[in-house]
Amino acid sequence: MSDELTELPEGWEWAQLSDVLSILSGEAFKKKDYSSSGVKLLQIANVSFGKVVWEQQNFLPKSFLADYPELVLEKNDIVMALNRPILNDLLKIARLSEEDAPAILYQRVARFNLFIDEMRDYFFCYTGSPKFLQLIRTNLQGSDQPYINTSTLPNFPISIPPLNEQKRIVTKIEELRDRHQRAKQALEAIPELCDRFRQSVLAAAFRGDLTADWREENPDVEPASVLLEKTRRDRRQKWEEVESKKLQLGGKSSKDDKWKAKYQEPEACNGALLPKLPETWTWAPVELLATKVVDGVHKKPNYIEQGIPFVTVKNLTAGSGISFENLNYISEEDHKEFFKRANPEKGDLLISKDGTLGVTRVIRADTIFSIFVSVALVKPVSYEMSDYLELAFVSPQMQNQMLGTGSGLQHIHLKDLRRYAVPVTSLEEQAEILLRVRNLFNAIDKIEQQYTGANKHITCLNQAILAKAFRGELVEQDPNDEPASVLLEHIRAEREKADNGKKTKGKRAKQLKLEV
Repeated sequence: MSDELTELPEGWEWAQLSDVLSILSGEAFKKKDYSSSGVKLLQIANVSFGKVVWEQQNFLPKSFLADYPELVLEKNDIVMALNRPILNDLLKIARLSEEDAPAILYQRVARFNLFIDEMRDYFFCYTGSPKFLQLIRTNLQGSDQPYINTSTLPNFPISIPPLNEQKRIVTKIEELRDRHQRAKQALEAIPELCDRFRQSVLAAAFRGDLTADWREENPDVEPASVLLEKTRRDRRQKWEEVESKKLQLGGKSSKDDKWKAKYQEPEACNGALLPKLPETWTWAPVELLATKVVDGVHKKPNYIEQGIPFVTVKNLTAGSGISFENLNYISEEDHKEFFKRANPEKGDLLISKDGTLGVTRVIRADTIFSIFVSVALVKPVSYEMSDYLELAFVSPQMQNQMLGTGSGLQHIHLKDLRRYAVPVTSLEEQAEILLRVRNLFNAIDKIEQQYTGANKHITCLNQAILAKAFRGELVEQDPNDEPASVLLEHIRAEREKADNGKKTKGKRAKQLKLEV
């Protein structure tokens, strides 16, 4: 026994697992033994955190119940994965329910056979304690696929209280666990409520409800129609500037303005088919508010180890901004070619158009990169509207328009994206909307942070309770309880008696009965 074991209350004893249980691992049954139905084979994949899961199911013929009686699992049996037993600081150990049994034990899964059934609840609680988890962790072998040997487990220490106190400890743990579970379930509703609140805020913002009081206080602000008229002029002017430069670079000089007739005026939205907006608002198609709506290169480029960042949908969906981690890179030469079509710049919008639809990000920095076909580029006529458009694109009013096509991977066509209707108001009201939405979002962000903290606190509290329980600090000791030393001596005596008796090969060992 380790010299590092802490002092226990009077009546308690330190013991090894081998003093109170035996450990058995399963059989490596061959796939040719499997059947389409019969008795369930309990494998590593079926051992989850505190329960058995049957998402992956294999069967053996029912005759195996008689052929392998020592491997038959019954209700309340405790099993643990021996390969990769720890995942995300949680131990893959479970207790079979009535629905799980009978089952047959497969290799690299251990069953703990308690010598007396009265200790089963206490031992199962003990396996959830920080001490037991640490014992498993420090005794793992292997790096690629960590595992623990069944020859190591029997030497693990376990604190043993009097049997009556064990029952009081289990009752208290279950009482506190139920209370914490109810709190955790209440907390788990918060993220969804926060998301729904954000959507409600955006819906109110882009139907004009959020700033209705602001409009009453500012009746002289120009209507959106004035802003759109200016946007039309600016859009055409920018188009003419680009086309004029193309002519100059091509060595052509224009003798007249006939080339200007090639300009295509965006079609107006059909307001009759769209939700009603405040009088000073209007609907405008995306292409009217943008000088360019394109997507990235349509062929997969040749990636290189270092070079120009190449942004795909995954870089829009990882976090809140554009993620430049986990990137692929392309050559300078390829970037120059791709940039002719899609030239992302600071203030532009990137929108996911394949897979996860409608994720929208404003480019916040002067970072040089290219984009893939799964990402659309929207270059606003006025960068004053970039932040407003980013919020508008993720509002219910616009997300409801983004109906993907395709039988497998959903995608948005550029022709549809250009026609999507944007609710537009004056620049002054846009600024007020941004201010109010950000303030409300900041408030909900704080609630989410509190939720995260509370969730961690509950997890830590559960671990603290279990640590106290197995130090003898969770429930009061009763001096009238029979000490653990007597319990352990009784188990030893009964085991010796059983060992000296007649043994039947292959049979599951019978549990000892306490004489009270």
